[in-house]
Amino acid sequence: MGEVIDMTERLPHGAHYVACMVCAHDWVAVVPERGSWPLECPKCGGASGENVAFSDVEWFKRFMTGENYHKRMMVLLNAKRITQEELDA
Repeated sequence: MGEVIDMTERLPHGAHYVACMVCAHDWVAVVPERGSWPLECPKCGGASGENVAFSDVEWFKRFMTGENYHKRMMVLLNAKRITQEELDA
């Protein structure tokens, strides 16, 4: 198990819905505002984790050109659902 980090020492920080541009693994990451992007993917280990920006046409094109089309579509559907839940709250 990983090291426990006291986040109060690294304030401010934010939560982001992130997807790996290589393997399409998705996760929620809590990172300092000045954190370095892209993030390391916990599945494939690549430094390819980016904030899911489905409304950004260039990001969308880059994301959808990778392998595993169905997984990538699920990431986009999840991002849309998360955005809708925030709007409804």
